[in-house]
Amino acid sequence: MKTRFMCLVLCALMLFSAFLTGCANTKSDSEVTDDIVDKASNNATTLTMWVQTERKVCNTDEELAAYLKDECDNDPESEKYKEAVAVKEAYDAVEAAFTKITKSKFKTNVDLLFYTADEYYDKLEAAIQTYEDQKVLAAKAALALKKVQKQALVSVGNNKAKYNEIAASVKKQFMVNFPDYAQFLEDDNQAEETTEDTAEETVVNEYGFTELKYPDVLKNQVDIIYLSGYNTYKNYIEKEWIQDLNEELSGASRKLKYYISSTLLSGIQMDGNSYAIPNNVAIGEYNYMLINKELFDRYYYDIADIKDILDCKNYLSDLAKQNETLADADKVLPIDATFEECMRMLVWYWDMDYEKIGLNETLTNAAIQAAKDRLDAQNEGKPDDQKKQWDNSPEALEKYNVYDYSYKVNDDVAFSIMGTVYGGADKRTRGSVRLAFDSLFTNANYRNDIFLPMMKYKYEGYFGSAADGQTCGITFMKGDSSVLMEYDKNGYYTAKDGTKYYPVIAEYPEATEQDLYGNMFAVSSYSRSVSRSMEIITYLNTNTDLRNVLQYGVEGVNYELDENGVLRRTSKNLYQMDIKKTGNEFIAHPEEGMPANMWDMAKLQNNNALINPLLGFDFNQITKDNGQSLDVRILDDIREKSKSALERINAIETDEQYQTTTERYNALSDLVEQLAQELKTSNKENGLLMKAASKEYDCAEKGDTFGESPYTVYYAWLVQYGYDVKSAAIDR
Repeated sequence: MKTRFMCLVLCALMLFSAFLTGCANTKSDSEVTDDIVDKASNNATTLTMWVQTERKVCNTDEELAAYLKDECDNDPESEKYKEAVAVKEAYDAVEAAFTKITKSKFKTNVDLLFYTADEYYDKLEAAIQTYEDQKVLAAKAALALKKVQKQALVSVGNNKAKYNEIAASVKKQFMVNFPDYAQFLEDDNQAEETTEDTAEETVVNEYGFTELKYPDVLKNQVDIIYLSGYNTYKNYIEKEWIQDLNEELSGASRKLKYYISSTLLSGIQMDGNSYAIPNNVAIGEYNYMLINKELFDRYYYDIADIKDILDCKNYLSDLAKQNETLADADKVLPIDATFEECMRMLVWYWDMDYEKIGLNETLTNAAIQAAKDRLDAQNEGKPDDQKKQWDNSPEALEKYNVYDYSYKVNDDVAFSIMGTVYGGADKRTRGSVRLAFDSLFTNANYRNDIFLPMMKYKYEGYFGSAADGQTCGITFMKGDSSVLMEYDKNGYYTAKDGTKYYPVIAEYPEATEQDLYGNMFAVSSYSRSVSRSMEIITYLNTNTDLRNVLQYGVEGVNYELDENGVLRRTSKNLYQMDIKKTGNEFIAHPEEGMPANMWDMAKLQNNNALINPLLGFDFNQITKDNGQSLDVRILDDIREKSKSALERINAIETDEQYQTTTERYNALSDLVEQLAQELKTSNKENGLLMKAASKEYDCAEKGDTFGESPYTVYYAWLVQYGYDVKSAAIDR
């Protein structure tokens, strides 16, 4: 990360704090809170905090004057004029309430800068660019001074002792001759006169009380910034515009780990480092398998024995037997879902499209050289008339797979011979299990414990779509953690139609890109103080008072609280902020209309949330960055074999020679074993499936010029970006 630079032309050198040291893991939350306060700098400081608001705000008197002139014709009687003035007053009052807390706790004055989404990044990046420009000039100044100093040394015959006698005057004269550069260079005489024990300045306020004097906000000062979106986050990291916060998160700000979801904190890391603090929000939705309580209890089953739909074999069989005694109108639908939908809860099927977009020069040269070496080896010792000649035509080169491609992973594939067995709903996560590129039909777990049992369900006619009012043995529903809370309280979940169900988690909430990167606060690389900035971010996410001021404003002015702590905005409230953009949702007051236990439900949901194993992964970007290409023979081979296997599987279902479910199932079992053997034989012939399933296939070592295995590229990405890669039973 670049050094934290603030040019002297803006009137101050930026001070870099190193006082937030690590704390022992044995400290309590209250002790950590005390650390934050105790480790605050002794000196008063001023920071800026850039945030997004829901309405246009003039942050300064100058901005307001310009707005009133340009947009309101300086007409005090116009509604637009009155609103602009009133809005600024409302936001100024909130800023005063916010900074009153931060001054009291940290001797930090916080200048809040409010911008709408339309103007936010233009304003922010223009401010950052001033520092980028100044850094270039500072580098030029240092280079110019070095050149003058070198000339001075030559002038005294390279005598360092004589040069040392004139060094100070050389620098002083340089600063006189080059005033544009002088602003970036420290005055040695002035530096000697300053001490670290300078007393803090004080002022007498309007009430006659002495108080600390806080430094003025510097022009274009950027300290704490709101960020939104994966691409923005990644871009700011690559440009070195935001700080690595690992040290702070291991020190006084480690309290954040108790308040911010671990899923969010770990998911937002890049290269194993944290560059921002995500705002706690409710992540995703559960997919619940709802088992009809009345029917399930009728057959004396224990819901504790049910982990997924495969555990429901006996229950579904009992429902089928019951249906034999009922009229068609009274029959129970065993599973209100399709076979394909249920399989996706158990298995990730892998498939990929690609499009040829041009020759890859690097790969072409490597392939040509490798082919020439093989040809030379074949021709060695042969007469000239028997030697094979090199063919450099495009047609000849094509067989070496020397092209660039555009790749697209198909996330919603219904079937493939390659994929990953999840091994349980809670295992579908980056970290505890990675997506493998496993040859499924050679995997006994998939073949015997998942595919065949699920196909038997299909043959038995268990899957379908419920008619209006039809009773179902099992159905599925997306929902939040209130379902689990109701189940814990009552022993069942009651649907809107009054039906009671046992809820079983089929799929856990899965963090999306928006969940992870949608709303976060970072510290600018040009911040006046990283540690002081992190104090504010930490307190914002852990202290209810500060959090509610930024979100809702001033109590009694912008909102009121009832006896239960539920918030209602006042009718004349002009302060409008999005709760997702202002910090930790879970310590904010619940608003009118929200469930009283809203944040308890959200916390439970986040504790159970997973990270999509492919989140942030892009074959196109990774292969481009690493100068790679995929072996498209693998992609074609898998696509072809998957299509053929599915056709043969489907043919059994419609073959009239099988009169019973048992006969059809036995035929399918035989076919599955046959497919396993065929895939093993095919792999021996061309090695493509083995290559596809290898996480560390080394093309260079094997002299393979056809490109990388998809799994090799994916696995390298996991390692490259610091994700915790652990082995799973299925990942052999």
